[in-house]
Amino acid sequence: MKKFFTAILLFAFFIAEAKPTVAPVSLTCNDMTDPLCVSNVKFSWKLSSSVDAACQTAYEIWLGTTPGCNGNVWKSGKVVSDDQLDIALPEGVALQDGRLYYWKVRVWDKNDQVSAWTKPSRFTKSIDNSWEAEWIGTVSAEKRPFPYFRKTYDISKGKVSRAVVYLCGLGCSELFFNGKSVEPERVLDPAQTDYDKRALYSAFDVTSLLNNGKNCIGVLLGAGWYNQDTVWGGGMNYGMPILRCQLRLEYANGKVEMLGTDTTWKWADSPLVKSNVYQGDEYDATREIQGWCTASFDDSGWADAVKAEGVRPAVMVAQELPPMIAGQPQKALRMWKSSKEGNVWVYDFGTNLTSEVIFSGDFGKGVRLQTRGSEEIFPETGEIDISSTGFEHVGYQQDAYTFAGTGNESWMPKFTYHGMRYVELSIEGSDAEPSLETITRAPVHTAVTPIGTFECANDQINTLHELAQRTFLNSFVGLPVDCNQREKCGWLGDTHAYDRAADMSFQMNNFWVKYLEDIRTSSDVTLENTLHHQFYNYRFYYADKEAGIPFMIAPGKRLCGVASPDWGTAVVQLPWHLYVYYGNKDILEDYYDMMSLWVRHIAETAIDGIVYQGLGDWCPTFSSHEHNNSPVEVTSTAFHLIDLGIMVKVATLLGRDEDLKWFRQQEEYVRKAMIGRFFNPVQCTFGGQTADAMALELGLFPEDRKKEATESILYNIRTGHGFIDVGVFGMSRIGSELSRNGAAESAYKLFTKKGEDSFGAMIDSIGVTTLWESLPMKADGLSKSHGSHNHPMQGGYDSWIYEDVAGLRPFADSPGFKTVIFHPQHTSQLEWAKASVDTRYGLVSTDWRNEGGRLVWDIVIPAGSDGLVYIPEGKKVTVDGEPIGFPTRTIGGESYYVFPSGSYHIVSE
Repeated sequence: MKKFFTAILLFAFFIAEAKPTVAPVSLTCNDMTDPLCVSNVKFSWKLSSSVDAACQTAYEIWLGTTPGCNGNVWKSGKVVSDDQLDIALPEGVALQDGRLYYWKVRVWDKNDQVSAWTKPSRFTKSIDNSWEAEWIGTVSAEKRPFPYFRKTYDISKGKVSRAVVYLCGLGCSELFFNGKSVEPERVLDPAQTDYDKRALYSAFDVTSLLNNGKNCIGVLLGAGWYNQDTVWGGGMNYGMPILRCQLRLEYANGKVEMLGTDTTWKWADSPLVKSNVYQGDEYDATREIQGWCTASFDDSGWADAVKAEGVRPAVMVAQELPPMIAGQPQKALRMWKSSKEGNVWVYDFGTNLTSEVIFSGDFGKGVRLQTRGSEEIFPETGEIDISSTGFEHVGYQQDAYTFAGTGNESWMPKFTYHGMRYVELSIEGSDAEPSLETITRAPVHTAVTPIGTFECANDQINTLHELAQRTFLNSFVGLPVDCNQREKCGWLGDTHAYDRAADMSFQMNNFWVKYLEDIRTSSDVTLENTLHHQFYNYRFYYADKEAGIPFMIAPGKRLCGVASPDWGTAVVQLPWHLYVYYGNKDILEDYYDMMSLWVRHIAETAIDGIVYQGLGDWCPTFSSHEHNNSPVEVTSTAFHLIDLGIMVKVATLLGRDEDLKWFRQQEEYVRKAMIGRFFNPVQCTFGGQTADAMALELGLFPEDRKKEATESILYNIRTGHGFIDVGVFGMSRIGSELSRNGAAESAYKLFTKKGEDSFGAMIDSIGVTTLWESLPMKADGLSKSHGSHNHPMQGGYDSWIYEDVAGLRPFADSPGFKTVIFHPQHTSQLEWAKASVDTRYGLVSTDWRNEGGRLVWDIVIPAGSDGLVYIPEGKKVTVDGEPIGFPTRTIGGESYYVFPSGSYHIVSE
């Protein structure tokens, strides 16, 4: 009996001393840290742990209105679940618009031990439904400077505890408060939308800028996309710039006051005399109005604002994607005197970049500096070569600044952006020689957070990765544009060619969610007898369009016809990839109807299961579109089959049983039709390199003939140009499909090839710093130089770099990297490779080295996740010095070890 009581006491002691093995960290609301303006609130967190195999078995959330978070709004109670992502508030929990809230979370581990509460995080509820301000504008007049708006308020009713400005200036705006620019690094804010349907607004905390008594709000408006009345024939214009601005004051006594735009606001012409997103901004500092945004300024000579005319958005939505931000200024690497007449100079910044020019210097009053940007120069003359910038369609990438003569001055455009490496500077009114400081540049892009890293032993693969990264960032400008210097449009087909690669490198969740809503709002129209694409981009037909069927482009007025099957597939693929890479299941529910409508629409256009319309594998490396061995009907049918396969998975996840039956039947029907129509069993091919890569992805080859399929691709390469001959759809697939189907060595040789007809020629001979619209694989590159030199659609190969070279990828059955697949394919060709991705569950990393035939491998799996680790059979394997003892799981015919969370040192020999 004594021993029994002793055992009980010891057990109780250990239970009392047991400590939780996990703790919640990195709290986010709608994938943002302490956001200032969110609409549909969702909570997420990561887990921290110092032990292996750590997991969460339950959580509890408190939501309150006090900094300590007393849970006075909502307490979830203990919820038995391992969910960490996108926890929504239950129905019935109503949040007050504009109010600041605090939330905290604690979790239970597998031993049912509870963590400490986190330090409270905070968020502010949006004011989507609480706008009191009016839309205002100016007296309509053509060709006049863009307006300043201002209003002085006497804020002396009591102590203000919080002041937030909500701003929507269309096309774009800059906010000033008591004489200061509130966030001077913001560019082209808010992001472009379909302005007749919705507009985004931004929130700014100005509490620290408040004065006791009189305060002045000021806004500078630019044209942006709303007032784009110059390029594409002027038909893209919604009207003259308009403004809606609301100041929410929260007093210490709990009272709330709203102050907003109305016709008592004043306006006057600003020094911004020209503004266009394509053709640049011009600022005349001699027109500056000193003190215009101070409370003491006399605005009696300013005009009264008027109620806005033109298009006013039907819906106002908080901007939850990051803003476009201008980064740190960069100096040119070199400059030289142009041979052109006058005081003209050329600056070389070394890389092609989406950027703003910054004018600086001490010039006399009236001296005008004008810049023009280009991606290339003529090597024989050193003059800028604008042939790749589409100037014949969109004009020059041009900005200008006229000095006031007040000493050292500096100015950066805020309402445009340019794609350029070289800048031509023309100085009017002075013979003074400029310096490297006279013209600098600031990189600009949507401030998506970098989450991925990669490096390996091969310099060319590293450079290819860097080129893709730079090109992607250059194209994130509130939407994913095709190019940053010419069209600047959100072509659907471009996005699904590279979105998976971008998802490994940057936190893109909110970015893609915004773009998907752009697609939905653009598509929400019924049209009769409207343009559709038949073949490529120059054979068309006319038919009716149903509401919900997308256009080729979103958002905006330049739509370029109803989406072709290979472009519109983005409405199915993008939501699915958000689910796989970020665990965003809500997106599948939100866009299910649009996804389903698209798949049914394509099924109706197909003939015996084959889809004959499309642009095809766009911008192939060597072939023309018309003479591509992977014709339109192959790639378009393949995309239809991809979409059907996705919808089978989505309908299963969401419990759409009736739809699931139809999707499964159609998937099998189209699969059989594609094999019957295109498969050549003698040569084991579906046609060209892209056709075979897509067929491998879809599992269309017999299992025992996959190796033959890769040999067919390689034969096509050998008998062609000795290199990959694919467009953007093949470029995002061919590396992985070769590597995963027995041809890893050949894939490696292709991506590391030097000399003519290779990535090596593009990098070493031509010296590209971004990916061109048509990749220049020959040393002269001249045949491809007329197209854009920044096109992210060509960067889809970066998925191969992350997923097959480094060997790191998500697992769709356990999305968002809840389960991580570790499967490097090139441990025999490379000495080492390493990569990491800061997933929504935490940091995942792989670092492998080939040491004389031994694979030495370090991996990290975050708490709450697990890993599927591939090690070839017949190897002696140790983990942290001990024989491997983890269970195995078979996926796709291959055996993986199932590792729990933790850090592991693996040796395989």
